[in-house]
Amino acid sequence: MPLFVVRRHPLWLALALAVRALPAVALLVALEAAGLGNGLVVVAVLAAAALWAGLTWARWRAESLTVAARVMTFRRGVFVRSCKVVHAEAVQDVSTEQSLPGLLLGYGAVEISMWSGAHQRLDAVPDPVGVRDRIVRVHLDELAGG
Repeated sequence: MPLFVVRRHPLWLALALAVRALPAVALLVALEAAGLGNGLVVVAVLAAAALWAGLTWARWRAESLTVAARVMTFRRGVFVRSCKVVHAEAVQDVSTEQSLPGLLLGYGAVEISMWSGAHQRLDAVPDPVGVRDRIVRVHLDELAGG
């Protein structure tokens, strides 16, 4: 039973979708200016933009960190899935990093270091300090035998 699931900040999704919409809008404007903006071309451009947006959403949704009582599961990928399971006892350190925009907008990075020397980093996480504190709490509970 997961205690909590962490995904990238929804702001990341909004920005990624906006960036992917700009080329479609620019193409539609250029086609219209050139007199080539007939209905079929517009539908094709909009369908391609919708497909790209759907893939962006799927990528955002597929990347997650699930923290349960004894394990953390890192999942990533839409077409090629990656899943890494880390036992709570393997965690050595949990650190955070926030830029100035991240401080203002409430997102940052969480990096989890394992005793083996491996690292797992999640970027654009909402409330990274709160996520770090929750992971540390789970880790301490596990070490205490709870």
